[in-house]
Amino acid sequence: MKNLFLPAIAAAALALGFYSSALNAADETVGRLFIKTADSTTGGQQAADPKLAEAVTNMKAKPGKFVVVDDESQADFLLVVLGRKSEQRKWKKQPLYCNTLLAALSVRNGASWKPLGTVGSESRLLDESATDWKKMAEDLIVAAERYTKKPVGK
Repeated sequence: MKNLFLPAIAAAALALGFYSSALNAADETVGRLFIKTADSTTGGQQAADPKLAEAVTNMKAKPGKFVVVDDESQADFLLVVLGRKSEQRKWKKQPLYCNTLLAALSVRNGASWKPLGTVGSESRLLDESATDWKKMAEDLIVAAERYTKKPVGK
């Protein structure tokens, strides 16, 4: 009876260890992120681009391992959505729709921001209506996570 009991305890402990590490991995955050659109001024007027605002909304809905904050001064990272572009090209004599979503990623450096680089998401589709901008926003967040080196504040 003892011989069966020890392997059962070992298996339970091993399973608990895997479960615990999975929970810890899910709890890990990269840092606090503030997301905004690039400023665009036309004729002295601030012009809000609804497509860029939609990208910000999509990223805030699925921030990945970032914790989104509403105040830029509270953020560890800054993501500025620069643009969203669609263009048609040719591929094997068929139209190919290339879509790009770009953002600049910066890390806090005292009271200012230090640029880390430009991150983006791209899709190439044969059908223009198949563009999934929400998925592209999620992919951009994943690219930003990869761009950061280590978790902040842990």
